[in-house]
Amino acid sequence: MHLTTENNMASMIYQAVINHPDRVAIYTPTHKELNAPHTELTYAAFAEQVRDFQRALELYQLKEKDHVLIVALPQGSLFALITALLAKKLIPVFIDPRMGYRKIRQVLRETPLAAAIWGNKWRFWHYFLPELWKVPAYSVDTLEKRALETKLDAKTEQTASIKKEEFPFTLLPCHADDTAVITYTSGTTGLPKGADRTHGKMVKQFQILHELAPPLENDIGLTFLPTAVIHGLSLGMTSVIPALDLLRSHQFQPELICNQLKNLSVTCCGGSPFFIAALADYLEKNNLSLPSLRLIVIGSAGAHPQLLIQLSRILPNTEIVICYGASEAEPIAVVHGADIIAEYDQETIGRGYLVGEICAPLLVRIVQSTVLDDMLQNPDALIEIDHLNLPIDEIGEIVVSGPQVTDKYTNPLVSMEKKFYDSNGRLWHRTADRGCFDHKNKLWLTGRCGDQVIMNGKEIDPFALEIFIDSLPFIEKSAFVQSRNHKNAILYCRLTQEASLEQHASMIDSLTIHLKKQNITGVLIKIVQKIPVDNRHNSKINRQKLRLKNQFFHFFQQKRLSDESKTEIN
Repeated sequence: MHLTTENNMASMIYQAVINHPDRVAIYTPTHKELNAPHTELTYAAFAEQVRDFQRALELYQLKEKDHVLIVALPQGSLFALITALLAKKLIPVFIDPRMGYRKIRQVLRETPLAAAIWGNKWRFWHYFLPELWKVPAYSVDTLEKRALETKLDAKTEQTASIKKEEFPFTLLPCHADDTAVITYTSGTTGLPKGADRTHGKMVKQFQILHELAPPLENDIGLTFLPTAVIHGLSLGMTSVIPALDLLRSHQFQPELICNQLKNLSVTCCGGSPFFIAALADYLEKNNLSLPSLRLIVIGSAGAHPQLLIQLSRILPNTEIVICYGASEAEPIAVVHGADIIAEYDQETIGRGYLVGEICAPLLVRIVQSTVLDDMLQNPDALIEIDHLNLPIDEIGEIVVSGPQVTDKYTNPLVSMEKKFYDSNGRLWHRTADRGCFDHKNKLWLTGRCGDQVIMNGKEIDPFALEIFIDSLPFIEKSAFVQSRNHKNAILYCRLTQEASLEQHASMIDSLTIHLKKQNITGVLIKIVQKIPVDNRHNSKINRQKLRLKNQFFHFFQQKRLSDESKTEIN
């Protein structure tokens, strides 16, 4: 493999600095209040920060391929630090602080670290994690201060704007398969997994995303996903850091974000359905519009058709795109909101989430999990993946292969569970998502592997039923899970605030009719105040918590549908 600077993921940001030195790279709100001012960081100033951080890293004797833990809130200096590490071939390691103390310690035990860099909010964590007691610890502010001190001592340092003949920052050549970053999932559906993402994979991922949604010359983007800021920098875009605390994202104030979108003339916005739905509700309630907003990208979970209808109503000139992917494979498929709305009828509403056409050159197959499991037990088995591919409309596990798919995890045992080679030597990743292709070769999501509910010998994927139920009046969110004894199913429903007790009965009747049509009987319906979701995106239902700890939820109404569809109030 070739050793070139073009293989280095930071080369894309390097080129953006050269092309747009005077363009604002990042706006960061000074505080979380309406009309709060923003600090501006141009690409030239950003490159200067990258150089400063690189000097500081050298002084602390950090070298190529060292692993550096980073836990800090998004801001301009954080992304300059990440770029400095990538350009010098150091490896940033990202963990989600919300994964919990036990899981964090597990992650640290399997990751050799040369240093830990903390935002001020988490600096004290270092003292409560025994795995880090021998690891040098720094704060982002300490590195900035140290970098400034060395810059003042450097007599030849150039502080003027970047010119095309100058070098923005040190950029080391690397191989495409050199590790760029390691990102640990929050472990909502199991133990945290460290995805080993190489420079080549990240470059290819950003190139594919660029082709799918090419930016316009003066685009300004606001995203609720910090990793998307790196993508924006690689495109030479202006990025806006949202005015919210990502650790308490469920408490975010949509009026602050809408204020940013309007005052900074944001043209592109991206986030999970939770954030986008909250913004849509606020805009509709206050009869507001965002004329500058040309594109909304929804990811991290399926988008309900009713959310897309609402967005098309209040933002008729804004294009809506839904991107399906995973930490290990992004993107997998994309679909336009208008296409989902066009498919939205009584026949498709119970099918699942439409996620659209596959992003070339990615390969996607639908396989039966149990058959694949059996074959993988035999190390000598030749896996003819096309022979395992299920017919149209038949639901199975989604497996993917392509240039943007990560090759491995930090834990080899996890790699063995999630990766496999076919008879042609192609590496495949098991997404653990379930779905199918329709006759138009479009992909639909129906649920996660292991989340199917068995009723009367029939296997039911939850998404299809939940999408229908969520479309009923007075129901805000639902979750369909197997009971702990596996003898029946539980349907959790969170009602809208305006729903009255009289309307509960009407809602129960509607559910009864639909469940009977689907030949689903013996379902326990529980009206709840809260349905647990993942900590990161606030959109994916935490079904494990529902299955194992449902006794901790406060139920204020409970009914049971018997085989004769009678109801009993407990």
